[in-house]
Amino acid sequence: MLDRMKSRTPGGVTRRGVLVGFAAAATVGLAREIAFEEGYDAVKEAARPAGHSFLNVTLGPKRMVVLASPGQKAALDAWRQGRREIPEWASDRASDTYRGGDGRQWIRQQGRGIGLWEGFSGRVVDIPMAEQPDPAYGAWCEARMLTCAMKAEARFEKVRGFVVRERKPMLTEYTALLLPYGDDVKSVTARV
Repeated sequence: MLDRMKSRTPGGVTRRGVLVGFAAAATVGLAREIAFEEGYDAVKEAARPAGHSFLNVTLGPKRMVVLASPGQKAALDAWRQGRREIPEWASDRASDTYRGGDGRQWIRQQGRGIGLWEGFSGRVVDIPMAEQPDPAYGAWCEARMLTCAMKAEARFEKVRGFVVRERKPMLTEYTALLLPYGDDVKSVTARV
């Protein structure tokens, strides 16, 4: 393997360089987690003038065991057993999305417990995600859902961002469990 790497690298590759590369790659995972935690304050400050700033980090199974809500754990168990429906008591914090004929992700159902658009007079279901009351946030969420569907694997994320509501940025923090069902994706959230 080292010989193959040397042949592909004009300046040559040393064993030390390979070890440094592996160490750097291992550090990136830890750095991303630290940057996420530290980045919260930076996101707060950077987002205030523009109003839009979103940050999500995909967390592994060990973090999920600690951070996931009972509803998220129950939804994951249902998904693992091949059941499409999540427990009724957990659906209040769930969104159900599907891929429309236009290739965009549409909102089929959104639980009342999410509370992001309380008091909004328009519709938040049966519309494309990018047409939510905050289109930038909706487009960002849509990209996350499409990625989950394409990879066909469950994702557990920690999310922080500013959502514009009634022309005012509002900080939102939550964990999200994304569960793919073909092109459909269910999201079960919990406030942090």
